[in-house]
Amino acid sequence: MNLMQRLRSGAAKAADKAQRTVETTKLSAMLARKRKELNQNFTWIGSAVYEAYKLGNLSIAETEISRLSEENKKIEEAIEALRMRIVQVNDQRLCLCGKVVPSEAAFCQSCGRKLEPIEAEAAAASASAKDESVLDVEFEAFDDVASVDEKDPPTYEGTDAERCIVCGDELGDNHAVCRRCGTAQVTPNAEER
Repeated sequence: MNLMQRLRSGAAKAADKAQRTVETTKLSAMLARKRKELNQNFTWIGSAVYEAYKLGNLSIAETEISRLSEENKKIEEAIEALRMRIVQVNDQRLCLCGKVVPSEAAFCQSCGRKLEPIEAEAAAASASAKDESVLDVEFEAFDDVASVDEKDPPTYEGTDAERCIVCGDELGDNHAVCRRCGTAQVTPNAEER
């Protein structure tokens, strides 16, 4: 490969990464807005209950609680669709435990669960695909961009292993399980605990 081809390839990769970053930022902002809406509805539900309590008749809040609860179901569906879209844009996937893992992983690095091959996963997803109108993908002004809150993977103090103890695959920081072979990564001081 000559120098010009390498430059073109590098520029194409950089442009692709920039495109993914922009889309992830927009989706993250939409996700933050949906979470804010959800929290606002929870506050309104609480207010409706309290006002009805003060009047001595909780049943008068029932209509408002039902309406807001139905709205929250739709918001939760939109949140999940946005999370899945962010995972897809970044060439990742979700484990059943809720952790994001690289698309090429055979095992979850947090819980150790064996992951389905991507082809089977894609077939299952297309069979049960939801209506994409849930996203309401209209990119608005993003004045309150927030990052996605993800739980941190478990940490194991004293570990300096960068490769799996069985297969030698490269490990990410603080991963409890190898993504390739599923072996739990035991540290020297883990047995002392």
